[in-house]
Amino acid sequence: QKTEELLAQEEELRQNLEEMQTVQEELQRQKEELAKEKALMDALLHNATESIYFKDEKSRFIKASDSMARLFHVKSVEELYGKTDFDFFTEEHARPAFEDEMNIIKTGRPIINKIEKETHPDGRVTYVSTSKMPLYNQEGKIIGTFGISKDITEMKKLEMETQQKTEELLAQEEELRQNLEEMQTVQE
Repeated sequence: QKTEELLAQEEELRQNLEEMQTVQEELQRQKEELAKEKALMDALLHNATESIYFKDEKSRFIKASDSMARLFHVKSVEELYGKTDFDFFTEEHARPAFEDEMNIIKTGRPIINKIEKETHPDGRVTYVSTSKMPLYNQEGKIIGTFGISKDITEMKKLEMETQQKTEELLAQEEELRQNLEEMQTVQE
């Protein structure tokens, strides 16, 4: 009877050991999968030329691309964490950006390709095309936002220069038209 009990315990232990090995193999597989996912995210955040950022429910940075650190003149992206746009931009830009993010959190509706004028404390003005979306947790609850901003400052400057030149040409055309009318009147 003792032998049978011991054999039953041994079988139970063997089955437990097999289950533990299966669980351990699954955990190892998941660990490898997470490592791959992390490597992909790191590659994106370290090499993207666009500004990529994740923010919590109070619009504080929780993850960002290296390009954000360069934009904000900080040594590492970790210096951004816990800070908001108010720490890096003037109220003129930070307030509407914050309100957009609060609206995304409230409604779940993203903002796609919005042109934003960024005003910096040092007086610089830059322009970006920004897309922002709600950030969900595993339960489907919105816990913040994430976004991508592409610098379009040079394109915007060219657009403004083109508009200014067009207005100048239209003014010259109007002046020429008036001169022509005056000349016709004098000729008559």
